[in-house]
Amino acid sequence: MCAALLAATATTSASASTSARYIRYGDSGYAVKCVQWAWNAYVANMDFPNPQMALDVDGVFGDQTLAAVKYYQRSAQVDDDGVVGPLTGNYMWTNRLYKSHPECYQYIPTKV
Repeated sequence: MCAALLAATATTSASASTSARYIRYGDSGYAVKCVQWAWNAYVANMDFPNPQMALDVDGVFGDQTLAAVKYYQRSAQVDDDGVVGPLTGNYMWTNRLYKSHPECYQYIPTKV
C-alpha cells in the first residue's frame, strides 16, 4: 500500500499543469523564475556551453528573458513568439525542469 501511495504521489507531482497561464513579456514572479531556470539548464547542456548566456533568475520577464525564450523556441522548432504557452512549456518541462525543479510543475503551461 505504501508503494502504491508513493507511486501515485510521484506521478501527480511529475506532470505539469495544463491550466497554468501563459508566461510572457512583462510578467514577474515564480513562473518566470521557472522559465529562467529552464533556459539556464538549456545553456548548461549546449554542445558548447556559454555561461555568459545564462540569465539572472530574478523572476522578471524582461528583454533578456524574451530573447532567451525566442532562441529556445527556435531551437525547439516551435513558433518563436516569445510567449511560453503549451508547446514551449512542454519542451521546458520535459527537457529541463521536471527533475531539477519539480516545484515548477504548477507554473508551466503544457498540452498534457
